[in-house]
Amino acid sequence: MRLIEMISVLLVTYNSSGVIKDCLEYLGNSNIASMLEIIIVDNASTIQEWEYTIQLLDQYRCYFYNIKSMRLNENLGYAFANNRGAEIAEGEYLLLLNPDCYVGKDAIEKCLHVLENRKDIGAVGCQLRMPNGELDLACKRSLPTLWNSAMKFSGISKLFPRIKWISGYNLTYLPEDISCEVGCICGAFLLTRTNLYWELSGLDEVFFMYGEDIDFCKRIRDKGKLIWYEGKIISLHIKGANGGRKTLTSKNSFYNAMIIYFSKHYPNKKMTLYIINLLINIITKYNSYIIRKNKKVDIL
Repeated sequence: MRLIEMISVLLVTYNSSGVIKDCLEYLGNSNIASMLEIIIVDNASTIQEWEYTIQLLDQYRCYFYNIKSMRLNENLGYAFANNRGAEIAEGEYLLLLNPDCYVGKDAIEKCLHVLENRKDIGAVGCQLRMPNGELDLACKRSLPTLWNSAMKFSGISKLFPRIKWISGYNLTYLPEDISCEVGCICGAFLLTRTNLYWELSGLDEVFFMYGEDIDFCKRIRDKGKLIWYEGKIISLHIKGANGGRKTLTSKNSFYNAMIIYFSKHYPNKKMTLYIINLLINIITKYNSYIIRKNKKVDIL
């Protein structure tokens, strides 16, 4: 039986020794740390990384209601690992949290209050700040459409971030501290109800990395629930060891996830799929060309 008022925090690690200690420290300093069940699912990290994680969990065990951990023999992706963790979760609520996301002291508590008071809301996210102070734009987004994706992938939305019909993908025309319904929030910090998670069969494991949070939010909305962004609640998102700069590999993984997303949700819109595939093919080839030329420019 799941325990009311307990939150199961799903942390998927992959060679995360550089961030996992601070992540646990911030969770331990949370206002409701004693209500948290920490579930670590390691995605086939090195044995040394796994042993380090286990040692850390022993140090922090007294902070939380409970700690569980497992190490997978093979890295089958972020969605797969989260689903394995959710299978052993006992909390009424699930918090999908990246190890490089450091929660604010009251972040989980206040997001929990939103879900408890608004039965029409299916998932809640908060404002995520990167180490350089900039907003992680993924924390409040629209669901992808042909138009807003074209504006984003082409880089046009960066040129006109305050124009609504151009910057709709990342909603940059909205105040960063607003609290409102959005199309999608970031899987780095996503709080939902455990029963809703399983009503939707969890994250779709066809997504290896990127896109699974967008797909999950789409399915929540299709079920008639809202996706909510709490802009006055702040957490820190390190965005990996590269400090937030996108690599060619990670960007290509994102673009591939977008192809999967559009193919899944718009299977009958052949022209949309054709244009998305064409646009992404052009961008990935351009990015590869720039890398080969060894020019120091930002990837689109």
